[in-house]
Amino acid sequence: MDGGVHLVSDDARGGHFTTRALRAAGIPVHEPRADNVDTRSYRSSTEDDRADWIEHTVLS
Repeated sequence: MDGGVHLVSDDARGGHFTTRALRAAGIPVHEPRADNVDTRSYRSSTEDDRADWIEHTVLS
C-alpha cells in the first residue's frame, strides 16, 4: 500500500487511532475532513488537496 485516504468527520470517535496505526506502519495518510452523511461539509478543494498529496507524498 502506497498511501491511504481516511475520511474524518468532526465528531469521529477514535478515528485518530486508524491514522496513527497506518502511519506507524509507514503508510502515508491523507485526512480530508467531511461528514459521511452531510455533503455541505465537503470542500470543493478536497479533490485538489488529495491530488497534491498523492503527487508530493505518495509518488515522491
